[in-house]
Amino acid sequence: MKKVVELVRDFYVKTISLLSCHKGVPFVLAHGGIHLFLLVVLCITSIWMFFQLREINIASFNQISYTFYGDTLNNYKLDYMVFEKDMRRRSGYQCNFKDIQLTYGYVKDTTKTEMRIVNPIKIDDDRYNCDLVSVVRYVTKNSLKDTLINKKQQFKTNSLNQWLRTIMISNHERLYYCYSTLKDKTHIFYRVTHAKDRLIEWEKNTPLFNYWMGIVMKKDVKLNNKSYIKIYINDINPNNAVYGIEQPIIIEKIVPKPTVQNMNEIVYKGRELEQVISQQGIYVSGVDPIKKEKAERKNLYFTVALGTMITFMLDIIVQLVLKWRKLKTQYEKA
Repeated sequence: MKKVVELVRDFYVKTISLLSCHKGVPFVLAHGGIHLFLLVVLCITSIWMFFQLREINIASFNQISYTFYGDTLNNYKLDYMVFEKDMRRRSGYQCNFKDIQLTYGYVKDTTKTEMRIVNPIKIDDDRYNCDLVSVVRYVTKNSLKDTLINKKQQFKTNSLNQWLRTIMISNHERLYYCYSTLKDKTHIFYRVTHAKDRLIEWEKNTPLFNYWMGIVMKKDVKLNNKSYIKIYINDINPNNAVYGIEQPIIIEKIVPKPTVQNMNEIVYKGRELEQVISQQGIYVSGVDPIKKEKAERKNLYFTVALGTMITFMLDIIVQLVLKWRKLKTQYEKA
């Protein structure tokens, strides 16, 4: 206890000594300097709290879009597509394995009598001749800053008499090229994306979300009955439901109406899938109850704190006005 008293006394003595050497400092402090400093600190803190409240109360809106240009040689028609997207809850910035899985296939266009053939490898060998060149554009729109890449990847084969190439235009856009050689019997392509999902901003505390999944095709495309779109929402299964589950993500609105919708997934098939193609995509809005609970507590704390600080700021402004009026009166008398 004795040491504490000595430390306080030494600090007081040094402070007085410092102020005595610089007479302007005590003058400023005596005439509202401390109040003014405190007012600036409270003002900056209030602005920060305002933007924090604004962020958690505004729903995010992000997009992904796939545009199917079909066979650029016009030898085949797109007739099959399976699109699977994982939107289950995850921690922020987590790279999700098989986040997007896309399978699409073609059938021969019977109206075409002559088949066009190209050799994308530029090697004089019939084994590399192709009669199907599929092009799909993938675009994302989110809050991340775009970065130009323009990096072209080399051709690679998937051992199915096909050649695949991805052109990275930027970190928000890429082109998928798929080539079928004359020996390809399936004309079905598979693309998988391992990614950090940005449709929902998982790293932020924003509980409300909206997102758009674009599926853009030509108007004359007719997909077969094996085609479907599936969006995984929650992961409730016998293994994790034995002792109860965590609050699931809730979908409040989805357009168009899906074929199947439950707590785990949303599925489009048949007529509903045709409506997706007609609308050029799917619009989804919802809420994360876990984030919502945290946001409501944060809203309460910040609102009370913000109101208290505004009251203090008004009181400080009044005190400053009184001090400066008093100082002005003293100068006028002098």
